[in-house]
Amino acid sequence: MAGRSYCEHLTCGICLSIFTDPVTLACGHSFCRLCITDERNSKNSCPQCRTPVVVKGALLPTSHILKSLADKAKDRQRMENETAGNAKGEVKELCPEHQEELTLFCVTDQQLACMMCRHGERHQKHRFQRIDKADVALREKLENLLQQVSNDVNATERRHTAQREEITKAIQKSEQLTNQIHRQFEEMHVFLREREAQILTELKHREEDAVQKMSMVLSGLEEILTQNAMLMGKLASTLEVREPDKFIKCWTENNSTSPNQIVFQPRANEFQVVNSWLSLGPYESHLQFFVWKEMLKVIQPRAELLSFRRSSPDITVSDDGRSLFCTPRTRPPQMGPRMGINPANGSAQTMPNPAQSTAAQLGQLIGFPYFGSSARFDQIINNPTFGQAISTPSVVPTAGFGQNRSGPVFNPRAFGQFMPNLPGSTAGFGQNRHNPPNAGFGQTMNNIPLGANRGFGQPLSASTFQALSVNEFYCGQHYWEIDVGHREYWELGIRDNFLKYNEQKYSICSSHTVTELMFEGKPRKIGVYLNCPSKKISFYDADNMTHIDTLSTQGMSFPLPAYFNVRFRTPDPNPMTVCWY
Repeated sequence: MAGRSYCEHLTCGICLSIFTDPVTLACGHSFCRLCITDERNSKNSCPQCRTPVVVKGALLPTSHILKSLADKAKDRQRMENETAGNAKGEVKELCPEHQEELTLFCVTDQQLACMMCRHGERHQKHRFQRIDKADVALREKLENLLQQVSNDVNATERRHTAQREEITKAIQKSEQLTNQIHRQFEEMHVFLREREAQILTELKHREEDAVQKMSMVLSGLEEILTQNAMLMGKLASTLEVREPDKFIKCWTENNSTSPNQIVFQPRANEFQVVNSWLSLGPYESHLQFFVWKEMLKVIQPRAELLSFRRSSPDITVSDDGRSLFCTPRTRPPQMGPRMGINPANGSAQTMPNPAQSTAAQLGQLIGFPYFGSSARFDQIINNPTFGQAISTPSVVPTAGFGQNRSGPVFNPRAFGQFMPNLPGSTAGFGQNRHNPPNAGFGQTMNNIPLGANRGFGQPLSASTFQALSVNEFYCGQHYWEIDVGHREYWELGIRDNFLKYNEQKYSICSSHTVTELMFEGKPRKIGVYLNCPSKKISFYDADNMTHIDTLSTQGMSFPLPAYFNVRFRTPDPNPMTVCWY
């Protein structure tokens, strides 16, 4: 107890440690030199009694008595610590340089230090903390770090578990697809093996029938040969007799026929040689093609049987819903050649425009319907002869396809305009008529303006028309094929996500981007594969099933109809058609 009280009187009131280089102020209180110097820099008074300190801490004389007692107290404390440590089996770590107890933490160097280290040159202007305060701060930081690491471990474990589940799903999906592929190929193999057996059986039956017929002819011919050989032998043996009496006697004894009545009837023509030509018809030359067509009956699923939606007056759909024609409601008269049908032989041919040839008679042609016509393609146009309707062109859109346009009608408000029926129209000859702002889906999107370079009577070659399918898709995978023919412009896919072809250039188009493709070639058929679960749409050259490109999108909103866009052209020999199998 006396030793502990003794040490308490030798403790600095600032650092709470035994004095190091102690000094005594005028008020009688003692502190470590560095402690009072640092304290005086901030407060010019005694930390205990608040008495003003006039002399700087660095100029105060050292209290040698207190320093001697402090050194003895440190030695005593060190011995007590060593004794206590030995008793407990623990030894406190001491400063390797000063052999003092490590009671401070140098924040600058991030290491433990003693009181002597604090006043040394190596740690000048460094920031120190007491070990207990440094312990609290460091422990708090490490606890926060531990919590962050723990949270990251939990998140990583969740992702690890999810990734392992995805790997399991992928393996299971692969096994499922493997079994499905084996099963579907086995179905085709079974069909092909059965069909092969049937064709081989048919061939065998035909072979047996043919061989049987030829064998019957062969047996008859062999019988004739045998009989003729016997007759030849008999005649030859008779002719070998040289004596007349014996020769005649030999013949008359074996034959009752008089020599004058001998008549030989050849039998070689009784049988015709049966041709050995054996044929299976188309299965001999086009076996693979015919079997492939037969195999379509067992293939499931097949391509979607799409039908075009009749939703716009600018689009004409065939009766079966498979074919789509552009039939805009109005158009300027054509000044160039047009497609027509010669009524004499019913053949389609390019006919000169009556405005270019005075000898051409309009009544001799049956042309394609005008824009907006409600007539069908198989109706007849009784066009007037040259000089009646051409002198004053009729632009009244109410005249249906197949009606007589012989009467000259002139509308000064509408002559030469794109849309002559618009009320209040004042656009004159050759002026541009834009679409109204409320134009519905499927109407003309980008008419080329009439003007100096696009005069009256030139076709609207840049007018495009959109259409959708009657079919709508909600889920699953779907595939369909479209015969685009030799069109120079088309768009296929779903709305806002489609493949575009424009004059030998292919592009993948989405709602935000257009990416030009390096695909070459011009297939007649385009295949579209829609995968609703993965939200991807792929395009194929359906002529040889070459993959063109795949578009991924997250903006699909169901239900999804198929999307089509075509450009009007004249003449238009072939429509856009859905392939049905």
